[in-house]
Formats: sequence, C-alpha cells, structure tokens
Amino acid sequence: MTLDDRPNHPANRAYVLKFRRDSAPERGVWAGRVEHVDSGRRHDFDSLEALLAWLAADPRPADRSAAPSRLVSVRGPVPDRSPTDR
Repeated sequence: MTLDDRPNHPANRAYVLKFRRDSAPERGVWAGRVEHVDSGRRHDFDSLEALLAWLAADPRPADRSAAPSRLVSVRGPVPDRSPTDR
C-alpha cells in the first residue's frame, strides 16, 4: 500500500469568491470578484456564466503538492508543517 501525502485541497487550486452588495444568487444575479489564492490573480464577473468561464479557462499551475507553498499570515511566515500535520 502506498500512502499519498499530497493534500486533498492544494493551495494552487483555491479561490476566494466575493459577492457585490447588489448580487443575489438566489435570484440568479451573480456579480463579484474571484481571486486565485496562490497567485493573487483576480477577475470581476457579472454573471454565473462569466464566473464559470473564467474558472474553466484558468490555467492551473503545475501540481506542486510535493513542495507545498509556504503559508503567510499577517504576523509573518508560518513554519512549514510536516505531512502528518495536514
């Protein structure tokens, strides 16, 4: 049996979704900004279709799970964690 120490939710595939005040997904009004966590790339969208199109076209960085990116907090870099801490 081989253990896979790659994270299930790698940072290079994480996004932050922010809705505008006038957005109302429950009524089909999707407007806001999506940001790729690892690279900082941002995209404003004004429809669900535009959001999904940007996500689908987003060139994902190469799988770097063997060398996870360092986490940074407002207090400075967070020490690297061992694979058993994930």
